[in-house]
Amino acid sequence: MDSARVALHRCSLRDCKGPGLDLSGDAQGTVAGGSIAQCVGGVWLWERTRGALHGADVAGGPSHALLADGKATVAVQVGRRERWGA
Repeated sequence: MDSARVALHRCSLRDCKGPGLDLSGDAQGTVAGGSIAQCVGGVWLWERTRGALHGADVAGGPSHALLADGKATVAVQVGRRERWGA
């Protein structure tokens, strides 16, 4: 899991019992289009992970919409229609 790669294109994640996408170690993840809603959190990156968010609606629920910790890096591209929030 620490070196996993995930790509979500035009997917909807909803009602998760944790964050919509939770990366650790050297994992890489991309969310392009779609949405993450009503989860505990949105996208969480830990340690040396790399993430890219392109045109996705991401809501944090009771926790963070976007969290990047340690040496994690994230690239975010937000258009007019996308929204970020709690």
